[in-house]
Amino acid sequence: MTQEQQREVLEKLRGGEANVLIATSIAEEGLDIPEVDHVVFYEPVPSEIRYIQRRGRTGRRVAGKVTILIAEDTVDEAFYWSSISRARKMKRIIGQLNRKLPELLKEKTKPTITLMDYRPKAETTAPTMQPLQAQPTTKKELWKPETLQTKGVSQAIKWLMENLPETTVAIEEFVKLAYEEQGFEKPSVETAIWRLIQRCQIYQPQPGKIKKTISDRYLNELDIER
Repeated sequence: MTQEQQREVLEKLRGGEANVLIATSIAEEGLDIPEVDHVVFYEPVPSEIRYIQRRGRTGRRVAGKVTILIAEDTVDEAFYWSSISRARKMKRIIGQLNRKLPELLKEKTKPTITLMDYRPKAETTAPTMQPLQAQPTTKKELWKPETLQTKGVSQAIKWLMENLPETTVAIEEFVKLAYEEQGFEKPSVETAIWRLIQRCQIYQPQPGKIKKTISDRYLNELDIER
């Protein structure tokens, strides 16, 4: 959607013409609609910052409600409890900083006096500084899918996590393999790869290549605070 289309939709929501807004993760931050009293997560997120940002879209004027959809016995449960645990830890750290910060600000740093302060200054000519020349750097462009598609993405994600090797693999080759062996559409596989990158389950060590960063076994062994 263009910015103008987004603005029109938000005006409909603010004006009461629409009472439900369905959005991608772009709505996690930047939206200030005090009338919103209920936020629904289509799926949990492993990041405590994204979890807090999404939850903060409601409860601005009156008490709000948050509902999170979770598929039982899947990675959703690990993501949910991981974000909850991290959010609590963040809140605890902020509380500790709020208590210690005033004490730290009161402490005055005393200047350190050394023998060099009593040494007479010799009249010397300041050396001429040669300007440093910046070395040219080559910016690496990370891979992004050409189009995003929702159809067949869940099945593609499941297949990717089961078949993605521990070593680095080229994205184009893996997309081709998924198409030839399983019949997945190219946009579905590319969207699945992009979603796994956003979830930090795989990453790009080099442009156009991916590598698994987290496995199902690791997720099951997470130290989750329930």
